[in-house]
Amino acid sequence: MIADEAQRRHAARQTIAIGALVCGLCGSCTAYFVVGSILAFLGLVTDEFGVSVIVLPVSLVFGGSPTLIGALMIRSGLRKLKQASTS
Repeated sequence: MIADEAQRRHAARQTIAIGALVCGLCGSCTAYFVVGSILAFLGLVTDEFGVSVIVLPVSLVFGGSPTLIGALMIRSGLRKLKQASTS
């Protein structure tokens, strides 16, 4: 019984760590491209080819979804860790 609880805590911590890595890496890259696109829309940086119109939705779709998955992994790991500590 004790080993089972320790395994659950360990699995929860692994889920949190992997979720944090995914969320941190994908989230920072997505934020970089979103901010760059917004700055191009505002005219604060040069956008010679009008790429920011394409980059903004593409970065939100392809970067936002892994970021969301990472955030959900963190949330799931925290819930599992809380359940393991209360039982």
